[in-house]
Amino acid sequence: MLRLNRFNKFVPLLLPFVAVLVFSNVLSAQLLRFWDDNRYVTENPYLRSLDLPNLWAMFTRFYFANYAPVVLLSFALDYRVWGLQPFGYHLTSLLLHGLNVALAYAVARRLLGSRTGALVAALVFAVHPLQVEAVVWVAGRKTLLCGSFALLALLCYMRSSKLDGSTKGRQLLVASWLLLGLALLCKASVVGMPAVFGVYDRLWMRHSWRRILQRNLVPLLLGGSVAALTVMAHAQAGGIKALRGGSVFVMGQIMLLVAWDYVGAFILPLNLNNLYLYDLAVLRDNWRIWLGLLPVVGVLLACCGAYRGRRLLRLGGVWMLVLMLPVANVLPLSPHRADRHVYLPLMVVGLWLGAWAARRAQPSKWRPVLAGMGGSLLIFWMVAAGSRSLAWQSDVVLWRDHLVDYPNSVTGNINLAAEYIALNRDELAAPLYKLLLTLDPADVRPPYFLAQIAARRGDVQAEIGSYRRAISVSASDAELRNNLGYALLGAGRAEEALLEFAAALAFKPGYGRALVNKGSAELMLGQYVHARDTFRAVQQLDADAPDAASGLCIALANLGDLKAALVQCEAAVNIAPENGLYLGRTAHVLVLQGNAVAALQIAQRAIAAQPQAALGYRTLGDAYRLLNEPVMAAGYYREALRLYPKNPEALQGLQLLEK
Repeated sequence: MLRLNRFNKFVPLLLPFVAVLVFSNVLSAQLLRFWDDNRYVTENPYLRSLDLPNLWAMFTRFYFANYAPVVLLSFALDYRVWGLQPFGYHLTSLLLHGLNVALAYAVARRLLGSRTGALVAALVFAVHPLQVEAVVWVAGRKTLLCGSFALLALLCYMRSSKLDGSTKGRQLLVASWLLLGLALLCKASVVGMPAVFGVYDRLWMRHSWRRILQRNLVPLLLGGSVAALTVMAHAQAGGIKALRGGSVFVMGQIMLLVAWDYVGAFILPLNLNNLYLYDLAVLRDNWRIWLGLLPVVGVLLACCGAYRGRRLLRLGGVWMLVLMLPVANVLPLSPHRADRHVYLPLMVVGLWLGAWAARRAQPSKWRPVLAGMGGSLLIFWMVAAGSRSLAWQSDVVLWRDHLVDYPNSVTGNINLAAEYIALNRDELAAPLYKLLLTLDPADVRPPYFLAQIAARRGDVQAEIGSYRRAISVSASDAELRNNLGYALLGAGRAEEALLEFAAALAFKPGYGRALVNKGSAELMLGQYVHARDTFRAVQQLDADAPDAASGLCIALANLGDLKAALVQCEAAVNIAPENGLYLGRTAHVLVLQGNAVAALQIAQRAIAAQPQAALGYRTLGDAYRLLNEPVMAAGYYREALRLYPKNPEALQGLQLLEK
């Protein structure tokens, strides 16, 4: 018996290790490029330094439609240790979850007064598959940090309530306020924790309502302030969504359906997803909406004290209500359903199950049966949680898993396709973008990326067609107009290209890239005066633009001002000395000046820089022709024609050699 008691003392220390073990396979996971890890880690401007300006910015600015400065600070600290290595960020998340499990056991031990009950409550909180998202998703750090500070705040508050009136009690009360403030600076969803504090004061310590209000005035002010800041952050970023179906009634039906799905996911957590979709069509004759009333009414009855003598039910009901209400889309700020939303509320379910287990822990003939059933359920949860965490290994695995349940998901298909693009797997991305053309014809991204894929494949006609499709969706997009013009220019359709560049500049005056391309089209059409003026306009916007200098060089050369032309060509080469186009154009101007020796050297540099471009070979042929070496000249002209069969300058050079 003594050994058993000693073992029981070590149980709280073992629980975090169990939790870490269950989720440990996430240590090999990547950072997710297309599910917010990029926003919080790889693209986060606040990570790179912990100097005062950066710290000031973290605490005074909204970030990614949120006000969560403590979370940003935690990522910055991780970055100082790990850089951008995913392992370190996942390790921190695992350790935070392990800490939260230990804190959950301490809270349950104080509320239940039973080691058995506390063990059950902590195990439910530790290993249930619904916890996977919060633990293994790096961007879910805010849920874990918020949970750590909230549970610490609750422990301090409960202790202060017992010592109320003493110096130690006041110190613990202030500590609970500070910890709750830190929790709110991680995630505003714990704004209702003062209600949990108050219920504990009333039902466990029998404090008066006046004293409860005095003890919770500061937490109420903190919660109200952070809630207001969060709403402002969402409003500033356009994150306050319209009600689904345009009415509270429709949104209410969806949230009842969500409530029942949470119950189902707790009982049988097999179809979990990183993004749950609720189409309005699912509301039609769906009996689960009515079942959703059961958990909602049950929680409300528990809050109202309908179960006399069950103070844990009342506390749990209030806890569940105040933590789920901020994500119930009364003000539509959050997704309809997300596993991370139930991270702390799952503690309530654990407490209720722990209380039930504690009452049935007394010796009886059913005890071995119940222990066996509980152990089997625990093993099932652990296996399911470990298996579910594998879905978060990478963007490809995550979004493929999502599409198993939602094959027509626009978000899922677009993110998976984008990850394939990032991995240079165009052949896998293209079918997804083609599917998206039918799923959401009004989305400009699929035709845009199909055009990019066609460009990399060298299919100019498909590129042009895809850009035209994109422009039919977003006619005033200057970038699309410019890209279409560039594709038309590559197809030799300079007049059409010129119209697109003009349209791009009409929608976005001073668009430098469109101006450069417009000048190139004018060169191709022989409009050298217009080209000269266009390239000079680019230089007024950016004096060091090498494209503008190189284009102006050719325009001036064709207008007969070879000296000024060479100055511009040399300026372009000075900026980008390894650019084959700029070198080739410089060699061309030197040929026009009759400086064959200098042209020969520059043309050889052009070929070395860009061996698959015809320009270097053609100008090298011109230089050898001027040096009266027809055999060498003819060889380079033929190589230029091999690379570009319709090269007029190379054809002309061969004709001159024949004469």
